[in-house]
Amino acid sequence: MKVPMIGCASHRLHLAIQLWIRDSEYEDILEKFHQLMKKLQTLKQSGKLRKTTDLRPVKQCLTRWSGNFFMLKRYFQLEAYIDKADANLAVNIPSVSEVLKLKKLLEIFENFQSVTTELQNEDITLAEVRILFDGLIGQFPIMEKYLDENSEIVHSPKFEFGLVKIIKCEFNEMDDEEKSAMKKFEQEEPQMTASRNEDGMSFAKLILSGAKNKKLSSPYRNLNWVKPTTVMVERLFSRAGFVLTPYRQKLLPINFEADLFLLISSEYWDNCLVNKLVA
Repeated sequence: MKVPMIGCASHRLHLAIQLWIRDSEYEDILEKFHQLMKKLQTLKQSGKLRKTTDLRPVKQCLTRWSGNFFMLKRYFQLEAYIDKADANLAVNIPSVSEVLKLKKLLEIFENFQSVTTELQNEDITLAEVRILFDGLIGQFPIMEKYLDENSEIVHSPKFEFGLVKIIKCEFNEMDDEEKSAMKKFEQEEPQMTASRNEDGMSFAKLILSGAKNKKLSSPYRNLNWVKPTTVMVERLFSRAGFVLTPYRQKLLPINFEADLFLLISSEYWDNCLVNKLVA
């Protein structure tokens, strides 16, 4: 279709973290933990845990890297309640040295999770995503394969470069190809624009806090509305799944859309308004 496209930053981050895990010393330990969690979910082991805690084991999730993070976090919450003398579990119980490694890995995963959470912010811009990705590449160079601005996974690099530079108020540094890609966003009367400066304690917030506020007269329209992820769409699909249940398979498309619209916009209506409209 020859239409420029912005790929999903969350998907790129997932691929980068999975690549880092495969290249690290932790892959075998994580698989060992996955087997332990599977055993803890059996009827016998689950029964033992229910006598001492309400927490349930968490397994890996192939479609989300964060499954490893939540699995690891849950292990340290369950560690005191696991029957380590059980012969069926002994082969998968981590040694003292492995526990030390896993605590270090958990700290790294918490940093990854802070970036993942920041990417789910509906107000995040492409420029902030670029800052986060550059920060990750600085600490984990192998992630460059998916997070670098020139990565093969980037569908429209010049279009994306142009967007980032406009948002960061660096439009004077754009080359001819980037200017051509951004021509449709030019405006006749330049307006003042500014990049945001984030501050906070998490890993992601600390990276973003390095960005400086800029306020310049921009010849381009404000492009902060361009979404760097498809998180909003995925959330919509997930909520649609709660509407179109197996018991509603014969629901007409127009009624399905109406139900979904009401669900998404539930903050704007209540039962009193519905009764008023129906009456």
